[in-house]
Amino acid sequence: MNYVPLEIRLGKDCYKFSNVDDAKKMFKKHFKKVFIEQKSEKFNRNLEYGKWRLKCKDEVDSDWIRGDISIKHVRKLFAASEGQTITKCHWKFGSNEFVDRKCRHCGQAVETVYHILNRCEKFKKSLFVSRHNNMGIAILRRVLKKYGFSYVKGKKIYKNNNAEIFFDTLYPLLSQVVASNPDMVIIDKQRRKSCF
Repeated sequence: MNYVPLEIRLGKDCYKFSNVDDAKKMFKKHFKKVFIEQKSEKFNRNLEYGKWRLKCKDEVDSDWIRGDISIKHVRKLFAASEGQTITKCHWKFGSNEFVDRKCRHCGQAVETVYHILNRCEKFKKSLFVSRHNNMGIAILRRVLKKYGFSYVKGKKIYKNNNAEIFFDTLYPLLSQVVASNPDMVIIDKQRRKSCF
């Protein structure tokens, strides 16, 4: 049985086939790809991270790469920010049997991502402090770049002709700070200003 050569145009693309079986395979592959792209686009429109990422520049997005954070942790972070991390609260919905929704660590409130990241008593001295320090380092990197320094892990004091920057170290103050010692002190020598 002889097959007639077949030529099909889909938008800008042109496909040529020598038989019908090849055309079927290509169509199946093409429609599957289009279907997945449409589903993915619809899903991403519903998430806040997708909207935020479109508004931001590449510079903001690549901070994760320069910060030596693995892609696994980035995915977990965005899942947590969207409330997609599975907690005991999720198991209650969609199940007919009783599931205790209280936090398995402190037992005081409903176990949600918000509670674990912001309110749980067990993590106040570990997770909260660690997250605070990581944010401080991210801000420090931006400030150092602005004043012409390069970040060195563990270094607390940066000095040059333009500025002095003290990070996570005691700094003598003339007046007592009520809340706590400042995490970062920036002394801009050119503008003759200081910032805590």
